[in-house]
Amino acid sequence: MMRVLAEKPLTGNFHKYSVTVQAFESNEKLRSFYRMVSSSTDRKGIPFVSTMEAYEYPIYGTQWHPEANRFLWKESLAAPHCAHGVRVSYLLAEFFVNEARKNLHHFETKEEEESALIDSHTPVFLGDKSSFRSLYFFD
Repeated sequence: MMRVLAEKPLTGNFHKYSVTVQAFESNEKLRSFYRMVSSSTDRKGIPFVSTMEAYEYPIYGTQWHPEANRFLWKESLAAPHCAHGVRVSYLLAEFFVNEARKNLHHFETKEEEESALIDSHTPVFLGDKSSFRSLYFFD
């Protein structure tokens, strides 16, 4: 997958602003806290930090949308829905979930946990009014 990621455009890059590789490399505080995992090039050809991770903490940042390949269907965004794109999305989701499993925090009661679950909310179908076809609204 690393080879495929290096060779094919499999990430959903839909942002206008980013941390350039040059800015990252010239900032000692940023470089000492985060390791640059990947970079991409924007529409103007400027390299930017696309993925980074903290050296000593479970903190990660992406300047792309890992969920887009499976869940973003707005045609104008052209999210990569090919098999490799979906696999990348799945692998990163699996990684983040495994990182979250390391957390020992928990809800005090079963009722409190159930009220926090996404299943207790109803999605609203928006069609093409948004980048996402369905959204959840919370009070």
